[in-house]
Amino acid sequence: MIGTPYKGVIAAQVTVWKECVSNIPWLNAAHRLLLRQICILGARMETGQDASVSSTHALSAMLSKLGATPTDESKSAAPSEMKTRTKRSFVEPQCRSLPLHPSTPGDG
Repeated sequence: MIGTPYKGVIAAQVTVWKECVSNIPWLNAAHRLLLRQICILGARMETGQDASVSSTHALSAMLSKLGATPTDESKSAAPSEMKTRTKRSFVEPQCRSLPLHPSTPGDG
C-alpha cells in the first residue's frame, strides 16, 4: 500500500498523488519517493509554474519507471488479455497478395 502523501505537500501535489494512486493500482511503499517527485513536477505543471521540455521529459521518464505510460502498458499484456485472444490469431497470419517474382531495379 502506498499510503498517504508526505506531510507538508501543497494541495496541487495531493491532487496529483491521489490521481496517481487511483490510476496506478500497483503502487506500493517502495514507490513513495518516486511518486513524491512525480507530484512535485506534476503540481508545477498543473499550476502553470513549470512546463519546460526538460520537466515534461523528466515527468514522463518517472511515470515510465512506474509503468504508467501508454507505451509501458502496451509492452505487457495481462494474463486475462492473453486468454481472450484466439489461437487462430497466432497461427494463421493474414496473407497479403505478393508477386511471385518481385521486380528488381533495372528490370524493364
